[in-house]
Amino acid sequence: MSSKIAVLSIISFLFLSCGGPSQKSNCPLGKPTPIFNQDLAKVKSHAFTANGQKGLENVVFSDESHLELIQDGCDKISQEFRFKTDKFNSEWSANQWFEAGIERIRFMANVSEQHAIFNQWADALNAQQNSWKLSGPLELGPGFSAKVDRIISGKEAYIIIVFFQS
Repeated sequence: MSSKIAVLSIISFLFLSCGGPSQKSNCPLGKPTPIFNQDLAKVKSHAFTANGQKGLENVVFSDESHLELIQDGCDKISQEFRFKTDKFNSEWSANQWFEAGIERIRFMANVSEQHAIFNQWADALNAQQNSWKLSGPLELGPGFSAKVDRIISGKEAYIIIVFFQS
């Protein structure tokens, strides 16, 4: 699939994760809505709260990994995925962090058919392999970027992937 189609799919998914103009909001895209739900077999627990144009979703998956998803924005949407699992290693190189982040995105793609679009997100990140740099923006297409980073705190490690309109 061409990178342009992948980027359009990603942007479409960003827009769809907002409630749409039918939900009461001063925002053209509406209020944020959850991406996951408790009824999915690979979702062990789920919580979602929205406050204005900011949504916070907490998910524990069947593999015991955790996701905190922050959706924010009105005219320009951003989604920040914070993954926590005991599989992360604080000694990893930048490439290993990117690869682990892409693996987490692919895991989400396998949650349900509706979530399969995440494979395109992973493909878009992987296509930028020569530009991988932690905390540096990666242009995935016109007006759409991503940033990958990690947080290490004691024995806990997180991969943070932010997709945003630029």
